[in-house]
Amino acid sequence: SYFGCRQSLLTVTGGQEGRDYKFEDDVLRIYNGGAYVVSMANNAVATQERISIKAKEAVELTLENVNINCSEKDFAELEINSPEKVTLELKGKNSLNSGSDCAGIELKNNANLVITSSSGGQLDTHSGYIGAGIGGINNTEGAGSKRSVNKVVIAGGIINATGGSGGAGIGGSIGCDGCDVTVTGGILNATGKGGAAGIGGGLGGNGSNITISGGKVGATNGLNGAGIGGGQHGSGSNITISGGEVSAIGGDWSAGIGGGQRGSGSHITI
Repeated sequence: SYFGCRQSLLTVTGGQEGRDYKFEDDVLRIYNGGAYVVSMANNAVATQERISIKAKEAVELTLENVNINCSEKDFAELEINSPEKVTLELKGKNSLNSGSDCAGIELKNNANLVITSSSGGQLDTHSGYIGAGIGGINNTEGAGSKRSVNKVVIAGGIINATGGSGGAGIGGSIGCDGCDVTVTGGILNATGKGGAAGIGGGLGGNGSNITISGGKVGATNGLNGAGIGGGQHGSGSNITISGGEVSAIGGDWSAGIGGGQRGSGSHITI
């Protein structure tokens, strides 16, 4: 099935329209678990439509040469809003550009995202102002239903994740702690902007529970954040690097791995 917009088209294979997914208000909404492939239709170059996943079962979503650009709208291109596992398979070159206050891939409500590729696929994701490239709002101090710790696993593919001003490449948006991040393979380039960590906390946020066991990782901060760990005024903790190739560059008065400016670093194992 497909739907049109002012700039381009998306097409979906897998599942049944109306039962498992539907197009509504320029959003492809996936409601049920299963395997789906999303690509561009009719030789379209880009679209302003977006994708939202809120399923009660695991979802396997393949992006195949998809270019979604919501930079002129205050939306995330891909939103994952449930704790069920979402596996994102990359084919070809994919680009996601979000609007202000949104992550490129927005994670909510204890989201569990795995990004991989069996074919060397690529994903370039850019956040709008103050958002994370991948991640968003993590409430690590809340209790019960208010607590939300999102999880990201990078297992394969080429991922270039760039935050907006104050947002981490992977982790927290401005003022937010980072999500749990595990890298087991692939090539990851994570860039934070405006006081945010490359991987970890946004500006003013902490970064913890970060594990790298494989792959090639480059993490660069924005201004006064750590490469991996806390944003400016944020701390970095529970960071373990046991394999892979890692380059972590911190900003002024910040650690490559650990705390941002005026933050601390603890429980770091390399």
